Amino acid sequence: MITRLQWQPIVLRFQHRVDAIRSAWIERNIVLLRVSDNNGTFGIGEAAPLPDWGTETLAETVKGVNDLQPFIKEIPFPDELESVPEFMSALDTVLDFRPALRFALESAVLDRIGNFLKLPVGMLLNSELNTIIPVTQLLSNTDQNVLETVDSYRHLGYRTFKLKTSTDFLSDYKKLTELIKSFPDTQFRFDINGSWTLEDAIDRTIRLADLRIEYIEQPVADYDIELFLNRIRDVPVSIALDESVSSETQCRKWITIHPNVSFVLKPMTLGGILRSRDLALLAEQNEIKAVFSSSMDSGIAAAAYFHLAASLPNNHFAHGISTNRLLESDTIADHHVQRGVIVFDPISNGMGFQMKSSIDFSWKRINDVSA
Repeated sequence: MITRLQWQPIVLRFQHRVDAIRSAWIERNIVLLRVSDNNGTFGIGEAAPLPDWGTETLAETVKGVNDLQPFIKEIPFPDELESVPEFMSALDTVLDFRPALRFALESAVLDRIGNFLKLPVGMLLNSELNTIIPVTQLLSNTDQNVLETVDSYRHLGYRTFKLKTSTDFLSDYKKLTELIKSFPDTQFRFDINGSWTLEDAIDRTIRLADLRIEYIEQPVADYDIELFLNRIRDVPVSIALDESVSSETQCRKWITIHPNVSFVLKPMTLGGILRSRDLALLAEQNEIKAVFSSSMDSGIAAAAYFHLAASLPNNHFAHGISTNRLLESDTIADHHVQRGVIVFDPISNGMGFQMKSSIDFSWKRINDVSA
């Protein structure tokens, strides 16, 4: 049984500003959780809130850590995978509206079980593993030398890239045309983050159908997406949902009413590894492509995403789970990406990461919520 739950707030800076439609990322505020038992076996998880995608705020995450206190004293912590869902359900009062905190606690519990049983988390989830996980490389929409950038990453083994939209569609279209022409054996994804109007999205999607794009990601805001999909039903282009599948309820809805889409699943917003795995399997059963995406978080969360992807042997898509490489200083010592892929290590325990020694970890007790 776990006897201690501690937490640590951390601010991580990006190497360069990361531009998005809604904001520009300079730094990332996260909260780490650490669970440990009397024998010194521990597990660590990460909460990286994304309020714009439906998670709680950072302040709500920290408050939730303190709100867990009375429950943690009463509920036995699991020592095996089969007991984790029941354990998490018993904490719904605190975690239901805090998916980032839920993700962190579940990840820490799984990491601790893996360390306790001396097994990697991926093998806890499934004995049949996908041992080589391809990852995507994010392209800046302000990069004036994007052809050279892609070429350099291709020499490092990357074969899938995601371009974020800018405010100039004609420039984006020209850039995509040049990229696809220059690198015909490479996949390109175009992420709009829901920023187009409905009419613009329809016109631009029809135009983009002439290009060989793997998919256009979240062309319009969630409130317009159903109408958009109905109006471009006969257009030969693939659409992926991101913001529109940020919760379990939304995922199940789209599988039911419109199966001809792809899913970009963020385990941080979905509230955990186990829930994300169940949804990916359900998508697979309905012949829906599902890829996992980070939440601009650190290597601790990235390790959890990797074990999740490894546990799905039939899923060979490239995942956007290595944005921690954009950080100036990560929480872990090794990014694990080699030649555009992450290779599963069957002899590692738990999540398999090593904490970076240069980061000062001053773990707080659960009832200490002063940052």
